[in-house]
Parts: sequence; C-alpha cells; structure tokens
Amino acid sequence: MRRFVWALLDYWQPVLVGLLMLIIVAGTLGYRLGSLTPGFSLNEVTYIHSAQSGKQIIANPVFAPHKVLTYGLIKLKLTKPIYFRSVSTLMGVIVVMSGFFIIKRWHSRKIALLGSVLLLSSSWLLQTVRLATPEACFLLVLPLLWLASWMYSTSNRRLALFLLFLSVSVAIYIPGFIWLILLLVMWQRKSIANELSQVSVWFGLLLGFMSLIVLSPLAWASWHDRQVLITILGLPQQLSILKDFPFNIVRLASALVWRSQSDAVSHLANLPLLDVFSVLLAALGTYAARFSWRLTRAKLMLSCFVILFLLASLGGSMSPVVLLPIIYLVMVAGLAFLLAQWFSVFPRNPLARFVGVALLAMIVAATSYYHISRYYVAWSQAPETRHSFNLHL
Repeated sequence: MRRFVWALLDYWQPVLVGLLMLIIVAGTLGYRLGSLTPGFSLNEVTYIHSAQSGKQIIANPVFAPHKVLTYGLIKLKLTKPIYFRSVSTLMGVIVVMSGFFIIKRWHSRKIALLGSVLLLSSSWLLQTVRLATPEACFLLVLPLLWLASWMYSTSNRRLALFLLFLSVSVAIYIPGFIWLILLLVMWQRKSIANELSQVSVWFGLLLGFMSLIVLSPLAWASWHDRQVLITILGLPQQLSILKDFPFNIVRLASALVWRSQSDAVSHLANLPLLDVFSVLLAALGTYAARFSWRLTRAKLMLSCFVILFLLASLGGSMSPVVLLPIIYLVMVAGLAFLLAQWFSVFPRNPLARFVGVALLAMIVAATSYYHISRYYVAWSQAPETRHSFNLHL
C-alpha cells in the first residue's frame, strides 16, 4: 500500500493529465449518445438481434469482442440505445487514447495533442463509435500498434507479451485483421523470436494455451461454416463480386477525398470522409515519409495502408473505416513535418516558434469545429437521418 501511495505521489501530474484527457475523450464521444437520434437504425437492430444468445455468437463469432459485450447488455436487460452504443464508444475511447500514446512516442507531446484532437473530433470517427454496430472494432488497429511498441520500451516484458498475445488472439475475430497480424509478425519475426527466447518454457506454454483457448470458438465455427472463415479473411462470399474490384478502388478513393455514396446512417449526404485540410496533411505526411524511410514505422504505415485499402475494396466484410487509424497517423506525420520545417526556419526565435504552433493549433481547432458541427448539428438534424433512426427494440 505504501509503495502505491509513494508511486502516486511521484507520478501525480501525469496521472492527473491522463484522467483529464480520459474525461474529455469520454465526454466528447458520449455526449447525447442515446438521445442525439430518436431511435435505433435498421443496421443497429439487425446486429443486436444477431447477439441475443450464446448459441448465435458461437455459431458466428465474427466481431466476438463486440458481440460478447452486447450480449451481456441484453442479459442485464439494458436495452436503451445509450447502453448498446456505449460498447462502440468504449472502443473509441481506447482508440483515441492509444493514438495519443503512439503519436507521443513517435513525435512529441505537442504533436500528440494536436493529432489526438483531430482524431477525436473526426466526424468519420464519431459516426463509427457512436453506433450500436461492430464497425468500431476496425479501429482497434491503433491499440494493437501501441501494445507492439510498448513491448519494446517497458521493463515488464512478461506482462507486455501476455497482453499482446491476448489482444492479437482477440483481434483475429475482426474481419481482415489476420492479414495485418501476419504482416506484423513477418516484419518483426526476429524481434519476436528474440523476445520469446528470453521467457521461460512454462510462460511460453501459457501464452500458447491461452491463444488456443481464445481462438477455439472461431476454429470450431470456421470448421462448421465456410462462410465464417471467408468473413474472417475479409474476402467476398461470392467470387463474382471480384469483377467490381477496380471500380471499388476508384469508388473508395473518391469517397475519401471527393464524393461518397449517400448513406444517412454512416455519414452526411455525399460529402467526402476527409476534409480539405486532412487531405493536405495526409499528402504532406506521405511526402515526409521519403525523409524517414529508414524508420520502420514509415514502411509499416505504407504497407498497412496498401493492404487494408485493397482488402476494403474487395467488397467483402472489411469496412473502409479500417483505413481511418492509418490515415490519421499519416496526417500527424504531415503535421510534424510542417512544424519541423517552420522550426528549421526559426530555430532560436521563441516568438516565431510560438506563432507557428499557434497557427497550427488554430487550423486544427477550425477543422475540429467543422467536423463536430457536421456530425452533432448537420447530420443529426438532417431529415434523412431522423427517418433512418426511428426504430425501437
């Protein structure tokens, strides 16, 4: 107890800042979670009905992390929209906090704060993590990346390995994530082998046994239903859909920067998923990658984006929202590059350096205001939105 008290006294400032950030993130994502729309959408009702019993989940355990929590709410008879949507919102909080720690590790605290504000206020993120549907699971790329990077910095390697193996095993239940995990394993196979060689035999057996236990429902379901396996791989159920693959690539690229397809549930009218400033930052971040190509993270971001973009264009079970975490990491790289160039021009002028940070903060604030207004005001009050969210359980 004394050690805990002394540790709390030593680290009270970061703990206080962390709690404040958590309150802001949870408050932003949870604001009017159950009352912004008049009821459920058809997608939400259909999904909730698919998780009404344990037999349904075992037969089709795709998105199991989300389904298990939804099933628990049903059993507790908490059937209001705010409760079911809180499952996705919880994942959104984890995603934003993980994004902050990743950006802070890769860049700086200033860039981490600015990047986290951009991610938190994104209308694309808000419309994903405030629905009672499992698409929020696709955003868990960021926590996985944070756990992988944390493993190399913490002194408690056993805890890091245990959490990483557990998270990876759970993440395989998310469509398409198995390819991303295989990429990470192949990329860091020497480091992973080195880490595993330093643990005891019993701990290695514990990791393997835990992974088998977690993945056994998925293996059983895939054995009895081929469609479950195809869904987990992120592939389309019918090969005939592949003929639309080139068109889907163009359509997805257009939805990101130019014009999206109208869907009152997931976004506003035909507006693109990204705003002009975000597109410019992403382009700048891509350009900046040429100067940091020796860093593993630059190659990792490019590889992840290409793989996820192609998988999302197949017409299978992967949602385009899986691109959101990678795009925002690239945007943050562009933000850091822009600020670094300004600092290189004014290396010792504190006033000029402050002006540079203030200008970027103002642009980020304006962009955030646009997205928050787009979601909380324009989208929520649109007649198409009100009509789409009029169902009840």
